[in-house]
Amino acid sequence: MKKLILVLLLAASILFQQPVYSSNVYPQSSIKLAISQYFDYRYKMLSSLSSDEGFKSLLDLDIAKDESMPDEADILNTIIEYRKSQYNDLRMKKFSYNIVYENIETSEDKAILLLSENADFYFNCAPTVKNSQSIDHKIILKKSDGKWLVLSDDYIDNDGIKKLFQKYFTESTSSILEIKKKVLDELKNQSLFRLSKLESIMEGFDKEICSVLFVGKPIAYNSGTVGEIEKGSGLSPVVINGRTLLPMRYICEGLGAKVDWDDSTKTAVIKSDNFSMTVKPGVKSMIVDGSTTPLDVPAQIISDRILLPLRAIANAAGKNVFWDERGLIILCGKEFDISKNTKLIEDLAGFYESLYTKTDFPRIDGSTATYPLSMEMGKELLGMDDTGVKGFITHNTTHNAYINLINKKADIIFVTKPSKEELDLAKKSGIELDVIPICKEGFVFLTNINNPVRTLTSKQIRDIYQGKITNWKEVGGDDAAIIPYQREPNSGSQTLMESVVMNGLTLTEPPKEHIVIGMGDLIDRVADFSNAKNSLGYSVYYYASQMYTSRDVKFLAVDNVEPNKQSIKEGKYPFIVNYYAVLRKDETGNSNARKLLKWLLSSEGQNIVDKSGLVPVKN
Repeated sequence: MKKLILVLLLAASILFQQPVYSSNVYPQSSIKLAISQYFDYRYKMLSSLSSDEGFKSLLDLDIAKDESMPDEADILNTIIEYRKSQYNDLRMKKFSYNIVYENIETSEDKAILLLSENADFYFNCAPTVKNSQSIDHKIILKKSDGKWLVLSDDYIDNDGIKKLFQKYFTESTSSILEIKKKVLDELKNQSLFRLSKLESIMEGFDKEICSVLFVGKPIAYNSGTVGEIEKGSGLSPVVINGRTLLPMRYICEGLGAKVDWDDSTKTAVIKSDNFSMTVKPGVKSMIVDGSTTPLDVPAQIISDRILLPLRAIANAAGKNVFWDERGLIILCGKEFDISKNTKLIEDLAGFYESLYTKTDFPRIDGSTATYPLSMEMGKELLGMDDTGVKGFITHNTTHNAYINLINKKADIIFVTKPSKEELDLAKKSGIELDVIPICKEGFVFLTNINNPVRTLTSKQIRDIYQGKITNWKEVGGDDAAIIPYQREPNSGSQTLMESVVMNGLTLTEPPKEHIVIGMGDLIDRVADFSNAKNSLGYSVYYYASQMYTSRDVKFLAVDNVEPNKQSIKEGKYPFIVNYYAVLRKDETGNSNARKLLKWLLSSEGQNIVDKSGLVPVKN
């Protein structure tokens, strides 16, 4: 079992970075192509072996530790245990492995670690070939019950190598360790991942502002410290009868007061050098510095904690208040000048409106091609890693996503424009749709790598799919019949083909064997199906170039413009399409789905679009 775990650790590591292979053994012009061929060979050779066969000759594990790093042993062991759990055996003969620290920042219960992970390894099928690789990581950890737990691992994945490997080796979800489950359970009511952003927003304001809170959000800034109002409980400000109530102990202790509970009188006694209060829940008055003060709304006990009206706390402590209708609350030692702090207000409101927990995150659905965007959003807004997001957000393909949105089983979907059938379905259900562009993509045409044709014009593509051009020799290729594959009706790709490429022209009715269900299946048909050399198909650029790659398929230039991220971004490629966020029109302006859309269209959200591999709709 120990050997199995060590193999899983290395397997995880090689999936994160591009290995370098000996050129005299695999003389390829493209490293990516060499890797693809190498792993294709390994997969075919090893697929018949039992899972134990690959572990027999595993040799050494070498971990280099820097003894000067604080808590380095605990943190290192946590990372190793976490990485061991992630991927299936890739059947190594032997390897050496080490971790080199670059920087670490630790607090009592949180650590941010920068490290490089290095490995030399040998495969059973090529035991004399040494392969080396290095991965840079930014790992965020949390200490709980004396153990460091990994919250997230941002790594460098050059050229999408991880996705390429995953075509041949599937991720093991059943082997995730209990430590991982515990972290995800703890995150259900927490938003720890984005605390550093609130800290950066508040830099320079610590002498002016005492507290920052937001209605319904469990994260706050209080007297120079950012964190949960009460760890793990989800305690937050609430609005009752038009009045905002704050967690009393949290605010008062932040102002330097001592809070005691007198169980005999059921009252809270608050004392500081500057003020004193006596508060009895349910009573519409309190005593401040010896005098009775009326309350519009009495103090409330919610989840065994006392919440007190905002104005009552501020007046008693001699603090000024800023509040806006979105729910933002700021307590200041002096009058808050709104005109001088417009950017601060908007930055804080933007932060809180994009602060989610698993319980209030909108239900997302979408197309296959937009799943990387949802993955990146989940990682950014919830602090999950790939495995956590996959267990929480699901895309059910374009048409099914529309059905789920219309049937109110999803709150927001990321898809192509609705087809006529989908619009009719929404109308029949009494649903109006809001369709808002969020990012751009290229609609690309694929043929087999052995097809001599390199480019088609827009007109030639339309003529082929109308049945006017039927032989490759008519477009500069071999004398062979063209096999033009199509997707199934209402799929995202088919809707794009009809609306963007054909632009109102009628597609010829294909034989049943030329209709392909699934984006990946179409690529497979073009790659290696019967008579594949003469086939033609279509997809979207990011999916075909990163999510489902094949060395046996090539992209065709259109009107002599190669499809790539740059030509799409610059608008030079002819077939540029939008992906859309689609919501029901009756979603209120302050719903979590609307807030997510607003964030997605912000500069921060558009950066996440770019990080996901798609092209932002806004510069």
